[in-house]
Amino acid sequence: MVWCKRQCRTILQGFATRRTAAAAASSTLTRNWKKETRNISMLSEFMRRNSSTLVLQAEEKMKKKIMEEESFKGKSLYLCFDEDTNNYIYVIQSIKLSHLLAPPVHSGDDMKLQRVAYRSGPYTVVPRHMSTGVVGSKIIFFGGLVPPEDIDIASHTLQNSASKEVCVFETNPSIDPNPKLQPSQVFKNNIGEPVLVEVDNKLYRFGCRWDCGSFEVLEPKHDDWLPLDVPPRTLWFTHAIAGTKILLWGRNKTGVYMFDVIYPEKGWTELNPYLGRYIHSIDGDHRLFVKLKSGHDDGEGFLMFSINLKQPHIVLVSHMSHTCDSLKPMQPLQLQLPPDSPPNSKSHYSSRCKFFHLGGQKVGIVFSCDRLRNHYVEIDDYNPYNITPGDSEKARVLVIVFEYEFVEESMDIKYSVLSSRCLEYSTRHPEEESYSDSSELIGAYVL
Repeated sequence: MVWCKRQCRTILQGFATRRTAAAAASSTLTRNWKKETRNISMLSEFMRRNSSTLVLQAEEKMKKKIMEEESFKGKSLYLCFDEDTNNYIYVIQSIKLSHLLAPPVHSGDDMKLQRVAYRSGPYTVVPRHMSTGVVGSKIIFFGGLVPPEDIDIASHTLQNSASKEVCVFETNPSIDPNPKLQPSQVFKNNIGEPVLVEVDNKLYRFGCRWDCGSFEVLEPKHDDWLPLDVPPRTLWFTHAIAGTKILLWGRNKTGVYMFDVIYPEKGWTELNPYLGRYIHSIDGDHRLFVKLKSGHDDGEGFLMFSINLKQPHIVLVSHMSHTCDSLKPMQPLQLQLPPDSPPNSKSHYSSRCKFFHLGGQKVGIVFSCDRLRNHYVEIDDYNPYNITPGDSEKARVLVIVFEYEFVEESMDIKYSVLSSRCLEYSTRHPEEESYSDSSELIGAYVL
């Protein structure tokens, strides 16, 4: 009997122990289950929030792309050429941005430029070596050289005179549905070979390209030029536009001066004298300043893209502060050769380069050749793009468009090429029954 009682007690204690253990295990499982449930809930919430953010970012990116595509629909790239035949000829060729950025239908096919404006005449009528500029929707040809009114026959000398002619081409069809490149009195010009720049929707001009002895702004109400503070006398100067600021320096790179059109009363300010050492190339056509949306430590700044034609496949990039008093080199961009232009460096000479800004973070570059005929060809090692003259009436330019992304934290720049195409155009002029021996690119504008 005693033994039976002990056995029953042992069995009951075993049941109690297992029940306690089961209860503890159940409690542990319950706690673990609640913990895992909370973790799953937190993960779900995290994924929901992040997926929502990703969706919003994707939507914003898509909206931005749609807006850019809409803005491109009505815009074109205009290329201005100074050509030489029996007469002096100025031609404007164009291509729609939507066509330029479209993927090629067949690899190796050249797209064709369309001639939209043309002006020709003998040296006594059409000036030589005119310059181009833009104001609003108008492309302006101005300056150049013409024969003198009086020729010194006794000394057998012929001194060219500075032309005061201004020709205008309207790109907005709602203003002029049938535009022509012809002389205009809209912009009065009483000096020869001025340098025109458009800043903040206003037109400014320097006295001439080799000596900035005057500086003026066009007053549209009275169609007259108003004098501004004259910059330091800089011979053979180069200029660049950075936002609302005009930068100017001489070819000796001894000093850099700045004029802010927002504060014209302040006049010209001399910047860091060593700044010119870091400004790449001499020709202002090989340089483009793009304003950043936000700077890093000193407010908004600029990215400066520039090219040295001895290495045209390398785009040099620098960051300039919003005050334009410092310039920091960044990692250069390495352009890839287009598939239809193998790197045969012995065929022709790539002698011109123009930047153009499509808006946002899209930048374009045009490479061209001045000489078109075979008897003008020079052997040169600096032409990886193989821009060749083609047959007797065709010429080509290379247009590359890339999109960049500025990484503010690391001061790095990322980029992707959107389009790399050779554009063909005809150098035959039916009006003249002639072909151009040379075609000099003097302007590239998106309007």
